[in-house]
Amino acid sequence: MQGHDARILRGAAIPTAVAGVAAMAVAGAAAGLQALLGAALGAILALVFFGLSFLVVTWAGNRRPKLMFPAAMGTYAGKIVLLGVLLVAYGDTAVLSSTAFAITASACTAVWMGAHLWALNTAKIVYVEPAEEGT
Repeated sequence: MQGHDARILRGAAIPTAVAGVAAMAVAGAAAGLQALLGAALGAILALVFFGLSFLVVTWAGNRRPKLMFPAAMGTYAGKIVLLGVLLVAYGDTAVLSSTAFAITASACTAVWMGAHLWALNTAKIVYVEPAEEGT
């Protein structure tokens, strides 16, 4: 992983983790342990899903840039399938609050997207290599 990729990942993951902790605190204070567990699962899910996608797409881009789109689509399809499995498995459970899970996962997704865009815009990545003098 290149240095700018690590900065972009940190720039998105840290605000998302902070938002997840805040959502867990609010959910736990407002509705108890079930809401706290639901919020924790939502925050962890968002961090893991987006973090893994970023790492896979970055890895594919460093190996073969033409594989970035298939890698992105493959991770997207995998995330949708895994989310469906999780929702079916834990949809009717009394262990966690599905409302807190949904709100936290949505909020963490929005924070990740915003922070990721901000990190990309401020990364100052050189897209065109300047020609060396005398060539």
